[in-house]
Amino acid sequence: MSLKNKTKQELINEINELKKQLRLKTTLPQPAAKADKSKEKTKLPKVKEIDPETFETVPFGYVLFDEKKIYYINKTAKDLFKLPNTLLKDPTKLSIYQFIEKEFHPHIRKMNKEVMKGKFFNGVESVCRDYKGKKINIESFAKTVQYQGKKILQGFFRDISDKKNIQSELIKTKDNF
Repeated sequence: MSLKNKTKQELINEINELKKQLRLKTTLPQPAAKADKSKEKTKLPKVKEIDPETFETVPFGYVLFDEKKIYYINKTAKDLFKLPNTLLKDPTKLSIYQFIEKEFHPHIRKMNKEVMKGKFFNGVESVCRDYKGKKINIESFAKTVQYQGKKILQGFFRDISDKKNIQSELIKTKDNF
């Protein structure tokens, strides 16, 4: 937005249009001078990196990961997956997929790729296993985040085993009537 040779009303109109676009979350148009340089590499805005320690005491599992390794895992996730303390010192030796049942791998991988492209999935249920092999029903959410200069996923996990057991009991009870 150049201030040169513009009337006050033109500037007000331009500001109002920008506000409208921001409310509608549409892409802001490039000024004509910059549009000609479309082949030049554009700089991405600086993104504030996530501080995983913020999530250390929350009541849900929190994990920073990509397709190959885990970067950070909070205390709740450690307890949920029954991880030994030795693994928490270097969680990069772990993969999120070693906890997810194999039958869910293709679906979760596909969803993670979609999340990396900006899509959002609301509460995905899957079956996981803790470090000792016990099955756990999990509800998870994921979104992208900037961490150590990389775009990775942050996953939020919640144990819904009790909920699933109650649902199963209700179905059995209903079938008996």
